[in-house]
Amino acid sequence: MENPKLFTALPKKSHPVLAVVGFVLTISAVAILILMSTVFAGQTGKHEPTYIAIMSLYMLFALIVGIVFLSVFSPGRGRPILWLFLLSQVPLLFLQEVYARVNKALHWTENFPVLAIETVLFIIGLGAIYWLAYRSVRKRNVIPPLRWRYFRFGRAAIGFALLFLSQIVINIIAAAIEGGSGNQTSSNQASLNSLAVQVPYLTFWITTISAGFFEELLFRVGSFEILLKKHKFWAFVVAASTFTLAHGPNSWQAAATYGAMAILLTTSYLVYRNFYLNMVMHMSLNFVASGLFWTGSILKWGDAQSLLLIFGLYVIFMAALFVLQRRFGQVETRA
Repeated sequence: MENPKLFTALPKKSHPVLAVVGFVLTISAVAILILMSTVFAGQTGKHEPTYIAIMSLYMLFALIVGIVFLSVFSPGRGRPILWLFLLSQVPLLFLQEVYARVNKALHWTENFPVLAIETVLFIIGLGAIYWLAYRSVRKRNVIPPLRWRYFRFGRAAIGFALLFLSQIVINIIAAAIEGGSGNQTSSNQASLNSLAVQVPYLTFWITTISAGFFEELLFRVGSFEILLKKHKFWAFVVAASTFTLAHGPNSWQAAATYGAMAILLTTSYLVYRNFYLNMVMHMSLNFVASGLFWTGSILKWGDAQSLLLIFGLYVIFMAALFVLQRRFGQVETRA
């Protein structure tokens, strides 16, 4: 165990089962919203009025009931799981619904092509949101304080390698079964791909990489330390299933890809109970995936060039962090 004792007192009115129901409903509402956004954009699915109406009604129902259940029944002083859910939606929502529209209307990026002023403001605002979330969970003693010793960069690199390898294996299996490249895009990824060409890529890259912070807080820490602290098996099931659901898989390959990622990350948290380790693993995968998308789809580089650059940057960055940790941080030795 790398965490101290966490979250020992639960309010008398908390009801974990109903809180989990609320959590699943809110996550499913977000998944439906992402799916519908890709349908409207013509990226996935059919634009049928009946289908859209049914999905809209379900999304509204799931969101309202889910938030009510989380507000009333979730454990923890101040209902931290609801607070984390709401905060986790802010960065991408702002990037997609506000930033992209303002950037397109005012042509800020064209006037400031290197580092636009709105990019600087967005990064400052994003940092404030993440700091607010960190202070919130620290105040409730849900995660340990930010210390070098919790960043196990060696383990994180191994975890990232397993995550990346699982995606390669699934793509190979899919290519063998269905032919072609084996790359199928989930509704979540389709939405991100569309967004990537609407905003400066630096902004998009920072947002997608740092998403690992909120997703690990919400799914792993939320399930194990808040919703189901005394029920590890069900915490594992809830953490893995809701993470997969939130990414909107619309094919068996997308479900297998995100499912494998969910199982590996949840297993890591179950074994080590180390939020910072999971965060680094998750951010590592997002860094490489976003970088490969940028070099391949936007810069039109070949696979060899893309892999060499992105993995080279990743290795250099992780090695530097590992050295800094050894130099300035006392590594936690307990398993």
